[in-house]
Amino acid sequence: MSSMLLTKLLTGDLANPKWPDGFRLVPFVPQAHALACHDLLSASYTQGQGTIEAIDEWWASIETDHEYLADGLFLVVDSSSIPAAFGHCWSSAFLKDFAVSSDWRRKGLGTALLSHMFIFFRQRGFDQFRLKVRNGNDAALAFYLGLDMQPTSIASS
Repeated sequence: MSSMLLTKLLTGDLANPKWPDGFRLVPFVPQAHALACHDLLSASYTQGQGTIEAIDEWWASIETDHEYLADGLFLVVDSSSIPAAFGHCWSSAFLKDFAVSSDWRRKGLGTALLSHMFIFFRQRGFDQFRLKVRNGNDAALAFYLGLDMQPTSIASS
């Protein structure tokens, strides 16, 4: 299946994250959060045309990847500390995995999380942020385009 590469320029003004009431960004702690984040990605990818390995394989692939960035794992929890959104970025300012719980979509949570990531990487000297979205995942594509991400190429997955 082919994918579209999207790029967000990190120059100029970037919107500050506007977290919905009751949500907060917390440090990702693998022992405490990996399973819940894996479950969130699994549920999201089932609905949005993605795949994810089993938990042990998934986490091992993250930790051993040459682009692993420990502080590039972003977790948002609700007022009960339940994971509501998760993003995994590589050290190259590339979004590898992203999911928002179906209970919290279209409420600004994904926009806030990506806005935070944009600023995070600009502060580290990057001038662009990239990701791939599978062709046919129209909801995700519309979401990313709404954040001023621009299509830059089509690639096979």
